[in-house]
Amino acid sequence: MWEALDSMQLIQIGVAIIAGIGIWKYTQPSSGSSGSGKRVKYPGGLYNDGNTCFMNSVIQALVSMPSLIAYLEQTKDENLKVTCAMLYLAEALKFDYGKRALRPHVLTNALCGQGNKHLLGYQQQDAQEFFQHVSTLLSTEGKKGTRLSLDIFQSSDNDLKYYFVGRECTISRFNSGKSPLTGLLASRITCMKCGYKSPLKHDTFDNLSLTIPAQSGYTLKTLLRNYTSPEIIQGFICDKCTMIATRASLEKKKNTVESFQKEQITVPQKTEPVKAKKKKKKKNSKVSPISSQRVPGMDLPSKIKFLDDAISLGKFDVDFPKEIEKTKIYAPVSKQVSIESAPQCLCLHMQRSMYLPSGHLIKNNAAVNFEDTLDITDMILPPIPLKALEKDSIKETPQDVQEFPGIEAVKQVPRIILKPKLRFIYEVVAVILHYGHHEAGHFVTLRKIKHTTENGTKDIWYRISDATIDRVTDVENDVFLHGSQYAYMIFYERLK
Repeated sequence: MWEALDSMQLIQIGVAIIAGIGIWKYTQPSSGSSGSGKRVKYPGGLYNDGNTCFMNSVIQALVSMPSLIAYLEQTKDENLKVTCAMLYLAEALKFDYGKRALRPHVLTNALCGQGNKHLLGYQQQDAQEFFQHVSTLLSTEGKKGTRLSLDIFQSSDNDLKYYFVGRECTISRFNSGKSPLTGLLASRITCMKCGYKSPLKHDTFDNLSLTIPAQSGYTLKTLLRNYTSPEIIQGFICDKCTMIATRASLEKKKNTVESFQKEQITVPQKTEPVKAKKKKKKKNSKVSPISSQRVPGMDLPSKIKFLDDAISLGKFDVDFPKEIEKTKIYAPVSKQVSIESAPQCLCLHMQRSMYLPSGHLIKNNAAVNFEDTLDITDMILPPIPLKALEKDSIKETPQDVQEFPGIEAVKQVPRIILKPKLRFIYEVVAVILHYGHHEAGHFVTLRKIKHTTENGTKDIWYRISDATIDRVTDVENDVFLHGSQYAYMIFYERLK
């Protein structure tokens, strides 16, 4: 039979046989075995439905955080669509034998109708933006699924020690009503002209966006220190300088009014030409400055008294009544941001966008060195201790009490202080890498999974590019060295 075939036909048959064998092997379910016959476990993968690598990479990172999964388990409800979708994906992508992949339609369907529909299209999008969108929805659903109560007073080694109405108790920093992705920032403005320090302003966050210098070699901890270091801002409106200047302006107007009134009293009054005088006065005389100050509801003395009371109480940030026109004073100030409440799951975003002198926006590929653990204890805003603690008396509330943010149930408690100071040490669990340029590219996730062996637990890293899953053999080189140049988002879990 073979003799009747020419050489071209033989080549075509050979190619078909080889292709058929390749397709057969590709379509067979993986047994999860290595070349030595040992079964190997892998996390699940996600198919790319166009340009959805940004979505797949974030999903892989989110399901890598045990605290987040535990939080979703506590808040799950059939009406919480995004929460249920993430729990389904966490189960489907868990560590198991054999390579497998699925489509994240359960999450995209849950996200439909939640806003930001452009994130669900087939165009290249940003992984950080998608992360923030999902994190916000999970936090919102979590508030619907739990109710904050005094059951948060649970005792454990990692809880915060407080004095609650004169007796020692504990409050869990990460209670069930708060997403483990959510932290609290505190910022303060200090005027470099008068020295005034504004009250602390609080903002929640689910990730910290760190600026990367153009040069390589900076560590992740250095970038965090830069984030929490004082920043000089020019041309800022200082509340204290503005209030004092406004008070001085009103005082000047008051003196002008009083001087004008004295002149009116000392001028001799003539009776004969009264009518002519009045006509001449209406036409040529100066208008009394007090007439311009007679604003309905607040006269000039009331304005001055309002500012005097605010200055005496140190309330320089108080809102001015609409009748008072501010005399704005611009001054250089320093702004400092601190972490007041650190999240259980810490997400750090690398700002890799950089402007050239020409105005063009490019990607900054400078390496950022990071390690397996991260200690941010010295970056947490320290508590303000009480000068004296009188357990037998709760009549007065000291002004230097630190309230625990976010707990409505204990906001009216007279005395709450923090002791002792805890350590905030984190372990990296996932890294999202970005390849390509600023306008487009590809997202890949490096995911660490703890594998239980006969000798204990062992950390195993995997490189997940959509549905392609590979085990990382050289962690130091492939994760920490190679990853330092392409790291876009780094996810940490706080150690217990």
